[in-house]
Amino acid sequence: VHWGQRLNLPWQVHQTPYEQGRLMAQVVPEGRAQIDHITNLYVRKCFSPVPISNDELTAASAAWLALRPVLWRRWLRRLIRRPEEWLRRWQERWSRRLASQFRG
Repeated sequence: VHWGQRLNLPWQVHQTPYEQGRLMAQVVPEGRAQIDHITNLYVRKCFSPVPISNDELTAASAAWLALRPVLWRRWLRRLIRRPEEWLRRWQERWSRRLASQFRG
């Protein structure tokens, strides 16, 4: 979910993990294999009585380690293309934080 927010993906509360995975894979096609693998294991972990093996956990960890730099590159490309959007969001966040500190 965190990376979906960073990449500005339109998550909807009614979406299944598979729908969210497909959406992320559309935005980050070079990470499709890792996204699919992690999504499948997540669904099995949450909804299946079949436990995940240690080998599968190791494979999921390897998929995540391979996917993270891909996500970072995609996010940084977004920032470089739209620096004004990033700056606006940063200013909004800090304004809210400062305002909440002085209210209490």
